[in-house]
Amino acid sequence: MPLDQSVRPTPGGYEIHCGPTMRAGTLGATILWSPHGKDRQRIGISNAHVLPVKGAPVFQPNQVGYADARQIGVVAGVCAAVLYETTDAYFLDMENRSDARFDFAYFQALPAETSTRITGGLYTGPMGRLHEWLGIDPAPLEVRAPRRGEQVRWIGKSTAAVRSGRIVDLDYWGLMRRSRDPDRWVGLAGLVKMELLSGPTLAGDSGAALVATTDQRIVGLFCGSTQDEKFGLGSKIPEDDIELGETLPVSDALAMARLTQYEKKPGEVVVVQ
Repeated sequence: MPLDQSVRPTPGGYEIHCGPTMRAGTLGATILWSPHGKDRQRIGISNAHVLPVKGAPVFQPNQVGYADARQIGVVAGVCAAVLYETTDAYFLDMENRSDARFDFAYFQALPAETSTRITGGLYTGPMGRLHEWLGIDPAPLEVRAPRRGEQVRWIGKSTAAVRSGRIVDLDYWGLMRRSRDPDRWVGLAGLVKMELLSGPTLAGDSGAALVATTDQRIVGLFCGSTQDEKFGLGSKIPEDDIELGETLPVSDALAMARLTQYEKKPGEVVVVQ
């Protein structure tokens, strides 16, 4: 059963919707984070392609299809990227071509509208189920950098089942294409690449938090898969003091090397979910 119901407060794994768009995705988690090095704030996190418009309201679930949808926050920061209509346009852009560093966005969570739990048993807090029995929201999950070889789990609103994977690459590059908007491409650098241990995911799972099995820390956000569905892809989470609008310039030499890689392995195009 998809996690697209109205739930208040909303835990991670459930559907969210960016107001001015037709896109719905997954609330990864509610965490404490320090945007631009300021005091730590309670924020909700998801992908930039789920919450692409800074200042837009965030609804739970999809305000288009549900009469009981409600606003749970406002998009406060989105990672930038240059959009292209074709893959050739990316490789031939000699002036503005750049890669997004992250597929990450966050919103300022309204009081009592989100929960720091992640459904599916992925995170119930240091006191476990006792938090739920007492009606107490557990402390927000901590965030750290991912590690090669570690196992992670996540749950997205469409698949609605816990998925698992093993991280095999911390610096994967790919051309990203939206499954529902195939005419928009973006280069994305520094992706987390995962061997899928429990099957593919579905469109709408984007934004799900990747939770490390060893210490229950969030190490990234699920953002899609390779076109052949052999691997899952995740975005790292920016450091507190990074400017979300930063991108990585791509030189002609690097672009040509990537073009060769892309032509040899077209199945490794990233299809965002």
